This record gives sequence, C-alpha cells and structure tokens, in this order.
Amino acid sequence: MEALKRAESGIAVPEICRELGISTATFYNWRGKYGGMDVSLMAKMRELEAECAAAQDVRRREDQG
Repeated sequence: MEALKRAESGIAVPEICRELGISTATFYNWRGKYGGMDVSLMAKMRELEAECAAAQDVRRREDQG
C-alpha cells in the first residue's frame, strides 16, 4: 500500500489520511493487516480473502436451500 510506504518515509499519518479521505483508525488497521508485506504478498492475501468469501457464500446458499 502506497499509504504505508509514505508513512514509513516520514510523512505524517494525519496528513496521509486527510489526502486519502480515511480515518487514522483505518490507516492503523491497514498497517496492522498489511504492514511489512510487499506488494505481491498483499495481492495474494486479497486473492485468498476473495476465495474465502466466495466459499462462505456457497456454504450460506447451501444452508438456505
């Protein structure tokens, strides 16, 4: 995430949040989740989260039907 890289380079977190239109809580949630990851690892994590959500959708539909 570009926002995390900018914070690591010394830009103030409130300034980054203001530019992105997010809360500082959101920024720190992102940092907790993605901090220390490189771009390819973040992409893989998002892919796995999407697969998990799809599987949960299927299970929900099966439980209803």
